[in-house]
Amino acid sequence: MPTSYRGTLVYAVVVVLGASSYFAYMYGGVVFLGLVYWAGLVLSLWGMSGNAGKPPPRVAVKTVFALYIIFMLARVLESYFMRSWPIYVLEKLWGLGLIALVTSGRLALFLRSGLFVLERTLLIAVFLIVVVFTLNRCGGSLDFELIVVFVIPFLVVNSLFEEGMFRGLMLRSLSHRLGSMSLGIVLQALLFSFWHIPHIIWTPSLWAIGYLIASLAAGLSLGFVAAKECSIVTAVILHTLWNLSALIGCSDIVPEALLLWLAPFVLYHPLWGKIFRKQDSKV
Repeated sequence: MPTSYRGTLVYAVVVVLGASSYFAYMYGGVVFLGLVYWAGLVLSLWGMSGNAGKPPPRVAVKTVFALYIIFMLARVLESYFMRSWPIYVLEKLWGLGLIALVTSGRLALFLRSGLFVLERTLLIAVFLIVVVFTLNRCGGSLDFELIVVFVIPFLVVNSLFEEGMFRGLMLRSLSHRLGSMSLGIVLQALLFSFWHIPHIIWTPSLWAIGYLIASLAAGLSLGFVAAKECSIVTAVILHTLWNLSALIGCSDIVPEALLLWLAPFVLYHPLWGKIFRKQDSKV
């Protein structure tokens, strides 16, 4: 099937899935909502992988900002209606479907990761350790069936959508437009922080300010990793692990967030690359 048709077909089906999420949640509960997420995730990945031999197109900055504004409005509505699941699913599923459509089936560069294998492994290990520690501290737990049916697709869809938009389309477009990868990283991180304002707009507090600062730190850190690797794979994994702790109940771990998001800048420092290469040369 031609790539353009594949992306359009996938998006049409994902739109229908998102629109049906209200009935899935109201009449089937979390399990049916999880199945909607799984279907949207699999279809979107299929739509993005139709032409993996070519890099994704550089989307115009105005198009990226239009997508940002549209989904920001969806987040405001979701927040106003007390985190309504149907609106939340629309935001995530339709957003991921749009990424599949806009990238025209070109998965390469966005979901390819062959660089910094050792650094990436250490970074993921650090995140796993911290997430396990915080979960143990908070005493959070989830039923295994709920994790498989709902939590996994929910987290992966969310991470793929946000990383695809911010560290994929937005970082690539802004860096090209500004002529600087560093400026692109900073600007997309600021927009990523603003992206979380609807979550705390009705409950202003010192914690809310810390939450926005932690979101900014996450945007800078994940943007740095994506730029280093020319891929969003590691960013998606780290984003998913972090959201797991928040979903289960550890929403008060802002201090750990500020420290944890410094890890990529340490582990991806050129000094480590020199040490690793030096050790490899001795073998």
